[in-house]
Amino acid sequence: MKKILAILSLFIAGNVVFSQDKLLLPLGDPILVKTDIDTVLSKFNFEFAAGLDRSREISNLGYSAIVNYSNIFKNEKNKLAISLTGAVFHFPEFNKRYLDSLGVLPNFGRVFTPDSGATAFAALPEVVYSRKLNNHFTWSVGNSRQNVGYGYRSLVLSSSASALPFMKLETKIGKKITFTNLWSRTHSLHQMQNHFDLNPKYIALHTLEWKINKKWTVSAHEMVVWQARDSASHRELDLHYLNPFLFYRPVEFSQGSADNVLLGASGSYKHSEAFELYGQIILDEFLMKEIRARNGWWGNKFGMQLGMRLAPKKIQGLSLQTEWSFVRPFTYTHGSDVQAWEHMGQPLAHPLGANFYEWYTSAQFHRNKWNYTASIVWAAYGRDAQHNVGGNIFQSYVNPWSVYGNKILQGNRSTLFVLNAEAAFQVTPALQVFGFARYRSEDRRVDAFKEAWLMVGIRKGLRQVRRWDY
Repeated sequence: MKKILAILSLFIAGNVVFSQDKLLLPLGDPILVKTDIDTVLSKFNFEFAAGLDRSREISNLGYSAIVNYSNIFKNEKNKLAISLTGAVFHFPEFNKRYLDSLGVLPNFGRVFTPDSGATAFAALPEVVYSRKLNNHFTWSVGNSRQNVGYGYRSLVLSSSASALPFMKLETKIGKKITFTNLWSRTHSLHQMQNHFDLNPKYIALHTLEWKINKKWTVSAHEMVVWQARDSASHRELDLHYLNPFLFYRPVEFSQGSADNVLLGASGSYKHSEAFELYGQIILDEFLMKEIRARNGWWGNKFGMQLGMRLAPKKIQGLSLQTEWSFVRPFTYTHGSDVQAWEHMGQPLAHPLGANFYEWYTSAQFHRNKWNYTASIVWAAYGRDAQHNVGGNIFQSYVNPWSVYGNKILQGNRSTLFVLNAEAAFQVTPALQVFGFARYRSEDRRVDAFKEAWLMVGIRKGLRQVRRWDY
């Protein structure tokens, strides 16, 4: 897969040609584009903000600067989407606590930071080329964040992780059924004594979505992770998983392999534009007899989500969303820590990993030139102490702390509360000035932590670049 993606990238880079008035995509189809300076500058977005960060009775001045270039070139069959983001963040306590030992920043991936950890320099390149082969098949390749599901969070594949190099095939069957295959070669990131160890691995995912009618939509998901090499062999790309129409679990079982296969399902009921219910379930592993026994067997690994969106007709401009999620201990983990459901030191699904409950609620209100947003996150989660209690998805599930008696929130329990609020004024159709406040509290047995931010800034065309509400 690595060689395939490299060849495809070189093919695209070597064949995407700009002329004075058109962009030539790999197969020679022209896309007419304007090249005047005003058009180019209009594709640049930015956000500059400064404020006060207060924690542990200490106040620090901080700032952030984010610059983004986004553009889409397309014609009837081809589409090239580009989003290049560069950022610098200076919030001392935030960076010290959330740039973990691997130097990974949520949403961005690995970053460059000075030894002090006070300033983080980050880059997020997202480039996707897609081609409509015919009325049924669309093929795409690139590097971007992915999301599967209908909620703010996802228990299957979430955009809160950093960008993935991928290849995707989308198959439409009639007007109601869409079958999507996604393949990626990524790495499991581990810190050794004096260096970082990158262990290559592959992931494959396919999703079958069925729009039953105007109100009901359901999806089924299957995912598999396998490591490229181990102490016994150099396996690399497994051709069995390249077949887009085979189920992974029977293939994995027939080979006698120890790959990590997960199942999932999503559903949405949209009663009207004003009301929607949605949900999701993830199944890593379980035995029905153990579930019926209610004995807390460690191998019953699953999670669920239920959410609702509401836009009251009587209050124009108001929209609400609330969502409840939980994931049992040891979910997403594997006997080989390389084969956990993670990417470059970040969970591929929910950012809290496993062994948690979470409630998320948000509200947005727009009137005239004013935009108001607020959100609340409450979460409780258990983390490892001296034993593996299933909260750390980057740790092998070999030798769990107990075979039976496992329950959500076991281990060192923490309670998280995050409150965000923002008011923005539309100065021009493109520019906003805004004020932003965040309060974050972690109540835990060891090293409890509280932090508050207050920021003001100006932006053009950027929203949801940072989803640091966990």
